[in-house]
Amino acid sequence: MLKPVVVVALLGVVFAQWGCSSFQTHAARDLRAIARNPDAHRGQMYAFYGRVIDASENATGLTLQMVVEDSPQIPGELLVAHFPARGTKVARGDNAKVLGRITSRVRGPNAFGGVAEGVGMDAIAVRAAGGGYLPSEEDSYRAWERGTLFTRR
Repeated sequence: MLKPVVVVALLGVVFAQWGCSSFQTHAARDLRAIARNPDAHRGQMYAFYGRVIDASENATGLTLQMVVEDSPQIPGELLVAHFPARGTKVARGDNAKVLGRITSRVRGPNAFGGVAEGVGMDAIAVRAAGGGYLPSEEDSYRAWERGTLFTRR
């Protein structure tokens, strides 16, 4: 029974640190560099802040499409973050911060019928106007038990 307590305590430390201003959020230029070769960054932990342009939930969790910008004059980069929890209050138009591991390049249709490309991420924490979110204790424990909570995949 000690294992779940340790996992929850570790996540609490991550979340507390993540909420502090000292936690480094990467810029759009960093995401642009990752987009050129996402395989070289696969499994590495990054945090990004951006505007949510789409938020959708399904049986596996929440998927956020976000635009990460350095300034309004420079086009932003697309980040598609999958967060394995449901019931969040994150919505289109929110500004959000995500912490997670880079997965791969993602490609799909945009709202205008064209193709959008961006960088995929498996998020372990999300903070938005609606609050801060972590996976459930059960999901976190399973990830810790598999050895994938804080390790590269």
